[in-house]
Amino acid sequence: MNITVISQYFHPEHFRINEIVAELVNYGCNIKLITGYPNYPHGNFYSGYKRNFIYSVETIFGADVIRCPIFPRRKNAFMLLLNYISFIVSSSIYILFNLSKLRNTSVIFVYGVSPIFQCFPAIFLSKILNKPLILNLQDLWPESLRDTGYIQNKFILKLVKYFVKLIYLNCDLILCSSKPFVDKVHSIYPSANAVYWPNSVNNETIFNNIKTRNIVTKHPVNFVFAGNLGKAQGLDIIIDAFNYLKNNEIVLNIYGDGIEKNKLIKRSNNKNIFFHGQVPYKDIAHNLSEADILILTLVEGESLSYTVPNKLQAYLAIGRPILIVSSGEAARIVSEANCGFIVSNRNVFEISQIILQIINTDFAQLDKYSENAYMYYKNNYDHKKLIQELLAIFNQYSP
Repeated sequence: MNITVISQYFHPEHFRINEIVAELVNYGCNIKLITGYPNYPHGNFYSGYKRNFIYSVETIFGADVIRCPIFPRRKNAFMLLLNYISFIVSSSIYILFNLSKLRNTSVIFVYGVSPIFQCFPAIFLSKILNKPLILNLQDLWPESLRDTGYIQNKFILKLVKYFVKLIYLNCDLILCSSKPFVDKVHSIYPSANAVYWPNSVNNETIFNNIKTRNIVTKHPVNFVFAGNLGKAQGLDIIIDAFNYLKNNEIVLNIYGDGIEKNKLIKRSNNKNIFFHGQVPYKDIAHNLSEADILILTLVEGESLSYTVPNKLQAYLAIGRPILIVSSGEAARIVSEANCGFIVSNRNVFEISQIILQIINTDFAQLDKYSENAYMYYKNNYDHKKLIQELLAIFNQYSP
């Protein structure tokens, strides 16, 4: 099967699409992937990608990867907008002048993280080739723009919503990464063909050297956060809680980068808070496995209450208790899995009290949470099973 994938982000950037593409190639699929030059999350182009003003082709995981020139994100809203627009324009230009290389496409697959407007080049290709378009929806627009504070103007949000409806209308199938996304898609376009298809992580390749271990029976307790340090994560409330508890035997290790990193460093007033920056993908499993408690936070907002960050599946797969600060779908999953501690309000005092509860929790109970986390991953997010489901979907929709 010949699959054209459109995703603004791809390896060496850390996104689920990397594992999806690698596994599809293992199943014999021929992949052409149209993407930009890597610069997420820190906003600067990665080493080895300095000639980022031209189109280039490389092979990654056995897929043909077409790099389209884009502006880097930097760390401000204006450059982020240029970053989004430049990929839409440059990928559309590539498609227009390389239709002969894409005519044997069986299905077009879009990895739909922000910006959702990266679907427009895919729609263009789908219409020209008369091929099915499948969107893997990861973020809700315009709600995520509003909830993260990037856009508050009601007219602009209404305009974005119109274009989102246009995107949904032109998709043959929308694979929603969260169950509440399905209803939200239907609220914008009732006739949309939207179904639930969750994210996962490939624990065979990423976690193959990590063994489940007991929680340590000593202090300090090691809390770990891994991932993007952006507005949506709202990690400031965790920093405040650890500042408040700086005389307790706890450590907070933060792995990742993003536009909020420098603000968080300045906010920190605890010598036991450590910022490690972005780490190689191969090291993430080890960093997570060293944790006693894994932290997941989301700011308040409609779209984010519906969102299940892909880091949640990674946390579950590594088998550690989870401290989640959220009142949405991600918190519901942690509750259903019975694998950790939930704070529904972004309140420093409440979070601090839960952290104190954690460090005084019986170690046997923490071990039980670890076991529950891993079993929930196996029963609900098995990587290979989900890829087989995706292949079945491609076969169903391809001509």
